[in-house]
Amino acid sequence: MLIFDKKPLVFLAVFCAAFSSAVSQLPNSQIVFTYAGLHVSKPAGAVISPIEMQLLDTRIKAALLEVARQENYRIVELDMQNVLGQLPDESYIVPLIRHARTNGTALSGNGLIFCSLSFKQDRMTFNAQMYSTPSFELVMEMNDSGKTIDEILNHIRHPLYGLFGISPPGNTQVATNSSSRTSVGAFLQNKDITFSDVRGVWQGDYGIGKVELFGDGTGLAHLNESESIKIKILVDGNTILIKQDEANSPKIYLPIFPYSIASQAVRLARPISWEFKLTVERDRLFGVKNTSYFYIEQGKVIQVDNTYSRDAVWIRIP
Repeated sequence: MLIFDKKPLVFLAVFCAAFSSAVSQLPNSQIVFTYAGLHVSKPAGAVISPIEMQLLDTRIKAALLEVARQENYRIVELDMQNVLGQLPDESYIVPLIRHARTNGTALSGNGLIFCSLSFKQDRMTFNAQMYSTPSFELVMEMNDSGKTIDEILNHIRHPLYGLFGISPPGNTQVATNSSSRTSVGAFLQNKDITFSDVRGVWQGDYGIGKVELFGDGTGLAHLNESESIKIKILVDGNTILIKQDEANSPKIYLPIFPYSIASQAVRLARPISWEFKLTVERDRLFGVKNTSYFYIEQGKVIQVDNTYSRDAVWIRIP
């Protein structure tokens, strides 16, 4: 049980205002994630106060805002009470998805983030989920458990950063009591891949849209309705390597940066590539994107890390 004086209450109020303001000041980007809130189930005997619930929600927002600043994403918050009319007792991600599908509600962004805290015997479990929109398919889930709310609060950044396939700054691994699950399933390990195995249309990862892979080892990654980049496919056993097959140009970075930054990135960034495994169902490519990380100050790229990689998943479009 945590004990607070009046100062933390003032901090919470100030931070919540700052969170909304800071989100609105992030650079315009097509990569937007919607935070759908925190649901806490409190069975008989569970001890957690309203202020602890509020502090947990605040820490979640702080971690998401850190990711947004680091990865140049945008985070928006969804008013669940306004969307659903009233909050149900059950985990409200279920009625939210049902409501959106039934009423055709358009939820902004590339992903929907939902968090929950549950209790079992003498332990509590924090769960963070990311759903794609508008399909509402679960694409990533992270869990962290502890005996006290302090343990959950101390590790909160690990599962939230993990949703995006990255670790918090200064941490090289997720806490030992954390676990993750993706919906990609097992990948093919004992079969040599051919171009025909991956030929087709795929939904790309963040920053690109539709991807067309052809049977001759070439392809196109569509950035928007009018722009695309040429890519080539290489296979080595059960590993698929997809590489940018044209010179850098501002169009590649415009889904993420304004033109002033994109034009600088062209001269500094390495060509983009993806290293994938194919799932047994042949419906997903799962692996890493090898790209560049830009350090930007006052509209100028001051440093580039051309060793930067992050998790990536492509989903086959029927």
